[in-house]
Amino acid sequence: MRLDTRSRYAIVAIVDMALHEDKGPITLSTLAEKQNISISYLEQIFAKLKKAGIVESLRGPGGGYVVRGDGKDITLADILRAVDPELGRKKNNNHHEHIEMFWDALHGHVADFFENITLHQVVQGEVRI
Repeated sequence: MRLDTRSRYAIVAIVDMALHEDKGPITLSTLAEKQNISISYLEQIFAKLKKAGIVESLRGPGGGYVVRGDGKDITLADILRAVDPELGRKKNNNHHEHIEMFWDALHGHVADFFENITLHQVVQGEVRI
């Protein structure tokens, strides 16, 4: 499994938000500046994260984005699937059967890794990314 730039940026942005949630909602312009990510790219990412119910937007003065809940129910796999629905879908590469079995097993281990790590665990320092 190869994580593209969009997936990595989504995880970095969500972790940053969760680490600083005590400061309230964060604007995409602030996140873009802090993480050196294009604001238009973040807008695309956050539209998908919002649709998936991982973040919510708050309007008005002092508005911005916040992570929904406390992060205990959000896995890294949830974040990755939100921004890349194709992630985890098997592609037929027509490899030799044994090689295909190897890649399937490896993909399964990587998917399990992301499924079993919550945002809360990352924020608490229980897992480093």
